[in-house]
Parts: sequence; C-alpha cells; structure tokens
Amino acid sequence: MGKNINTDNAGKMVSPRSDAKVIGFILSRKSIVELAKTNVYLYKKVIDFIKQDVPIHLVSDPALYRKLREAVTEYRLSGWGK
Repeated sequence: MGKNINTDNAGKMVSPRSDAKVIGFILSRKSIVELAKTNVYLYKKVIDFIKQDVPIHLVSDPALYRKLREAVTEYRLSGWGK
C-alpha cells in the first residue's frame, strides 16, 4: 500500500485540522518566536513542516501551493527549520 495521507513524512499521524492550522500560520508569516511563547504544540508542528518539503497533497490550488512554498522559503532563509 502507498503512504497514508494522514501521516507526515516521519509516518506520524496528523489531522487535517492540525495541517490547516500549520498552513494558516505559515501563510500569515507571523513571528515563530511569539508562537513558541503561546502555543508550543503548534510551534513544534510549524518547525517540523518548515524542515520538510511542502507536501503537495495538502494544497490542491496551485497558487496557494506557490504561496506556501514562498513562505516556507522565507522562514528557512531567516534561519528556521535547520
């Protein structure tokens, strides 16, 4: 069988709601430092997401996928996701 779409690249189960929160945060381009102070769980999910390539199955709209890739690249260039 192929990869379950409800797992991340490490094979851990993830929920669509969790993915939506991570994607929403990344697209907002808010401060990750501030996120770490208020929501440690989401902070960890965002960092994990930034470290990996953006899974194409999460975004069906090509323009939204491009914006998400650009936002992830900005976070990576500013030192996050290492």
